[in-house]
Amino acid sequence: MKNDLKAFSIIFLSLFLLVGTSFYVIFYFNKSNIFSKISNPVNGASAITQISSFEDFNIGTNVNTDLASSPGEAKINLSEDLEIDIQGIYNADNSRLTVSDFDIDKLNVFDGNTSIDNYWGSDLSNQEPDFVTITWTIHLDSAYSISKLRVIRTVMLGALYLETSSDGINFTSRGTTSGMHEEGWQEFTLSDVTATFIRLRSVGAAGAGEGLTWVTKVHEFEVYGGSTSATHTSAATQIDGGDNFIEWETFTPSQSVPENTTLTYRFRSSTDGAAWDSWSEYQTYSGSAIDISELVTSVSGEDKYRYLQVESKFTSSDGVSTPTLSEYTVGYHTNVAPSTPTAMTAVVGQ
Repeated sequence: MKNDLKAFSIIFLSLFLLVGTSFYVIFYFNKSNIFSKISNPVNGASAITQISSFEDFNIGTNVNTDLASSPGEAKINLSEDLEIDIQGIYNADNSRLTVSDFDIDKLNVFDGNTSIDNYWGSDLSNQEPDFVTITWTIHLDSAYSISKLRVIRTVMLGALYLETSSDGINFTSRGTTSGMHEEGWQEFTLSDVTATFIRLRSVGAAGAGEGLTWVTKVHEFEVYGGSTSATHTSAATQIDGGDNFIEWETFTPSQSVPENTTLTYRFRSSTDGAAWDSWSEYQTYSGSAIDISELVTSVSGEDKYRYLQVESKFTSSDGVSTPTLSEYTVGYHTNVAPSTPTAMTAVVGQ
């Protein structure tokens, strides 16, 4: 039996040295029974991924971020008459857009296609009472000072109300269109209006034909204003731990955060870059690397969460100062063998 154990130990040790992965193996010998226990794994090596260039930041989703004034850095775009990126807000979180009807067509409102055959809204049949209301609402990612609303719409009867709200409950009309209007932009200039929600409310009216109600068809909609916040979200598969991934470890940014500003980060992970775990709570960098090992899932059963997504959130309380993000580094662990294998320890006892 002792000879068998000795031979087994030599073979086991040889295999582990060939693989190059170090860990402790404790052998227990109890008369006729031999079994092993792996303890304190020290697998593989650390690795890093960096987001540090204009191209790196530009690949991700940017909402009101300024990448152009200092290429290679991200900050808030503090322009007062900037078109708000509704497409970017939707891409970052599609739950921010809600409609009461015609869900399949809701993205037509901001897809850049102004053709007469591309729209949200339609003729409604068999509606009671004679008037019917449908709504399209976007929850902006922060409060904006709204300076202008623009819309292309067609309508037979009824009216379209352009409305704003700070709480998503109480809305105020900022412009109304009614009557026949076939093509072209209609523009509404606003002042001293701050909003977090924008709503299109279409009120239809009974028209020719029994049981037929007409509502406005919205072909394109634009919102202009200034914001004191911005977000950058890394692309879905941009931060990839690779086939040998084991665990997400640290996050270290290079940043400048002047007075009256904040810069915070949150994280989530995925096995395929498509289905994601929930976002973590926002974290503030205080000079030491942020430990993300407990904030996101790295491994669950046989599944490796090899993709990481980072959202950087910039805010300014004075509308003049802006935080700046120059780069960040994500550290993680892999099971790639070290260049020089570490010997393992074997303990034999009765």
